[in-house]
Amino acid sequence: MLGCTGLLKVYPCLDPFEVYERARPWINKQRWYPRGLGEYTVLDAWRMGCSIYAAILRVGSIKLFLPISISDVPPPSNLSPERYERANGYYVYEAEFDPRYHELFFESRLSGIKVDVFDDRLRGSSIKCIEAIETNSTNTLVKVLTSNGSYVLKSYRSLSRYNLEPLFLKYLSGRSVVPSLYASAIVKDNYVTIAMKYLDAVGDGGYPFYLSIRKSLDEREVVVPVEDIGRLTLTVALFHEEMGRCRSWWCGKSRITSSDVDRWARRIKSYYEKAKARTHKLRGELRRLSLSLLMDAQPRVEEAMKLMKEFKGKTKIRNHQDLHLGQTLYTRDGKFYLIDFEGEPGRGENERLALEPALRDLACIIRSIGYIAVFGLRDHLNKDFIETARALLDDTDEARIAKKWARETASMFLKGYLEKVMGVGIMIHGIGGSMLLEWAEEAINAWIVERALYEYMYELNFRTGYSIIPLLGLAGILP
Repeated sequence: MLGCTGLLKVYPCLDPFEVYERARPWINKQRWYPRGLGEYTVLDAWRMGCSIYAAILRVGSIKLFLPISISDVPPPSNLSPERYERANGYYVYEAEFDPRYHELFFESRLSGIKVDVFDDRLRGSSIKCIEAIETNSTNTLVKVLTSNGSYVLKSYRSLSRYNLEPLFLKYLSGRSVVPSLYASAIVKDNYVTIAMKYLDAVGDGGYPFYLSIRKSLDEREVVVPVEDIGRLTLTVALFHEEMGRCRSWWCGKSRITSSDVDRWARRIKSYYEKAKARTHKLRGELRRLSLSLLMDAQPRVEEAMKLMKEFKGKTKIRNHQDLHLGQTLYTRDGKFYLIDFEGEPGRGENERLALEPALRDLACIIRSIGYIAVFGLRDHLNKDFIETARALLDDTDEARIAKKWARETASMFLKGYLEKVMGVGIMIHGIGGSMLLEWAEEAINAWIVERALYEYMYELNFRTGYSIIPLLGLAGILP
């Protein structure tokens, strides 16, 4: 089986601080290591087990938690080569890929880490297989097969007091909208690890939507994924209903004030001004096309700032904050589950704690429908993103199908969701019944614009080749 590891022999015990000095070249090249901030300082280091070590590292103002295992047995076979190092006949890798770490984890026997176990079925279970889950995330993810079932362990490298994901999962477990939480772990008052039920997913939530747009383009007729939209709206509606009921310190809802409205309007303005400044630094056709779309979008941006006034007196809740379809799982039985509750990666820690209207989550999903339309059209045309954007602007036959698919899919999703929450609309949104439909269909445009601007800045920072995609949404070419 892919990624299976055998029993590990124990490496002679070393001084913990020495371990992290010796591992410095390997640590510096890891994906989760902060770039441009120089070398790390070891603030604390200790043995969790004789050949399992842990440390708190400081890089600039960022603190990292890093457990390391040293063994003469290789890590999981699907682990990327840069994720481990071999020296003097031994392997060095993150402890989450070590079976002993998991056994000690569920027995609460790892020194220096407080583990809360919420499901006893994994206590005393034997580890059969460990498989790395490779993603673009800076977190460490592993799938673990045990004698009592499978789970996913997710470890956060960056320490943050503002990581609410374990609280979300603990509160929502058993409600059929998230993977059940089996355990969580804390180091120095910060969550560092969670263990969740493994879900047999065929892909993320964008999978059935991508198949739908490709089918529409191949058959030259819009085919909207009606059943999957219905399932997705049910999951999101149930999530918002539960969050509307939450009364804990981290999730209690409140009424939207004039200060909130002004802050959100200023955010849109700030994003737009920064977007223009950054776009002038691009080159070639990407620069020319991006500037043109930004100028075309200016009336929508100004209107979005005014629309924020529509939210005064309504309700803000603890929303997901980054709910695109890639933050959902689509299981083999056709269900959607929400994952990754760490907030928008481009926000500061204080901003991640802010409550917002539930409509913002819907705007994130609608924007991701626009992304899928672009990816589907690009793959159908076998063109790059600039050429695909040109096709959309020129309104070619294929582009018209993609645009119609995106609009009908987004509209069906929004209406389906609103119909499901009409009875609890006041609790979630501060407005209910038929008034909710009329209000939300207009008010959501403010958050669609805000999200598109955020996406544009994010793409410029991390995936410049994708940056034209959110601009197509910002200018109203796509939802």
